[in-house]
Amino acid sequence: MISFNRLDKTHKFKISIVELCFMIYCLWYYIIPSASFSTNYIAVLGLCLIYIVIIIRCIPSTYAREIGKLFVAALIITISYWLFTNTATINRSVSHYELKRFISKFQQVVFGIFPLLLFVRLKLYGTKKQEILILLVFCIMFIYTMFNTWNELSVNEVASRSWENFEEMSESNVGTYGFIYATSALIPTIIIVISYIRKLVGKIFLIVIVIAMYAFLLKAQYTLAILIASICIVLFVFLSTRNTFIKILVILTI
Repeated sequence: MISFNRLDKTHKFKISIVELCFMIYCLWYYIIPSASFSTNYIAVLGLCLIYIVIIIRCIPSTYAREIGKLFVAALIITISYWLFTNTATINRSVSHYELKRFISKFQQVVFGIFPLLLFVRLKLYGTKKQEILILLVFCIMFIYTMFNTWNELSVNEVASRSWENFEEMSESNVGTYGFIYATSALIPTIIIVISYIRKLVGKIFLIVIVIAMYAFLLKAQYTLAILIASICIVLFVFLSTRNTFIKILVILTI
């Protein structure tokens, strides 16, 4: 894996207040389930794609190529989804059905890799204060969502799995289908962050957050999110280690 080294703060592509606000907005959209319902996902996808293009031009070519590979992989996965699966959540009678089905799958895959892009950008050009701010915002938002969802699940154990009641339940911030992909992307991103943090206190804090997130996913019965996050984590371990024994264990785990 590539080692992330913070670059010179005088670099012209340093993170501005506007970009920092956009990062916080992305966290809000990802973590707060009701946010995904109150916002046009096509508009958000468009903003994310524009941001990806801008960031590829701002970060070193080594990292830009890796982001480009992820984007190509997202296209391949989306096309495979589009060709070989069907979408029960989109009514066939709507206009431009096939286009909407493709965009729906593409959005899910792109949003899956987007947190990693934000992390790379923040790690390379962000200040320590900016990193701490993003971490605090993430923790506060996630704890808020987790607390509200747990409260709802204590009343109705299958609330988070009643997909037909999305909009009604979103008012209570109950986890939604889109939130599954967001959480499964955030967990491996945090694991990557942990691997680059040197202070033991920071590592322990983030490990506790990951455990809490897994507990939340188990409580809400989000099996898909658990599987995706776990596969991403073991894949990261496989790519980052040089120990043959660990690689064999990872293969057996998968």
